Amino acid sequence: MIPSQLEKLKNRTSDWMAIGVTQTGEPVGSIHVPWYYDTNAFNMKTPDVFLEPGDLLDGGLMEELAALKVVGFYAFCPLPDYGVLSLFPRLWDLNLYHAQGITDLDFVTDLPELRMLFLEGATLPNLDLLFGQRRREFRCLGMYDCRVENLDSLRDYPGYLSEIIVANPKNRDERARWKDIQPKKVRYYNLKG
Repeated sequence: MIPSQLEKLKNRTSDWMAIGVTQTGEPVGSIHVPWYYDTNAFNMKTPDVFLEPGDLLDGGLMEELAALKVVGFYAFCPLPDYGVLSLFPRLWDLNLYHAQGITDLDFVTDLPELRMLFLEGATLPNLDLLFGQRRREFRCLGMYDCRVENLDSLRDYPGYLSEIIVANPKNRDERARWKDIQPKKVRYYNLKG
């Protein structure tokens, strides 16, 4: 952890916080807000401290962070182990960019408060761990250049979703697969490139 961020962690005034992870541990100037509705965007938290991926392997630091009330986690680079997220059971907003290494959602099992998930580049067999029987109040799902083989659990989800964002490369025909999903707001984008 770079010195400026370690100082911010030591001098914090609250146990409630959001964490950002960048390749260098340097803070980013702004974060992407994928949500259309103001209430969903309002529920995002700006990271209080930033880490680098190697910091997630530091047992002492992770023990200190696990004792806090982490509600937001924003990874702007790949993580060495997504299982570390289970240390933050109060996490309710999770944004994972450059997540091409994610092939399942096992890391959400221990996140009962999770309400908002934004993934980039993941390839998943299904969304069962998000929308299975144990999830009752999931609000926002963002899938940027992701592939989900089976959408049945989302299609059958009895809860309320305020928005789903599906953004895929220009030549990928995903729109038809998502058409039966009925949240309040669906945005679908074809990316140029």
